[in-house]
Amino acid sequence: VGGGAANAAWTAIRQRKLGVDFVPALSDEAAAGTARLALRGANEAGLL
Repeated sequence: VGGGAANAAWTAIRQRKLGVDFVPALSDEAAAGTARLALRGANEAGLL
């Protein structure tokens, strides 16, 4: 994980300003994150 995602201070600022919690990634592979996001969207849309 690089850039802002790896920076604890930046993550805290984003959490505070956006008013949402961030969950640390289980993997630093982009494909894994994309798959998790797709799964969450499918669940929220009632497709699963």
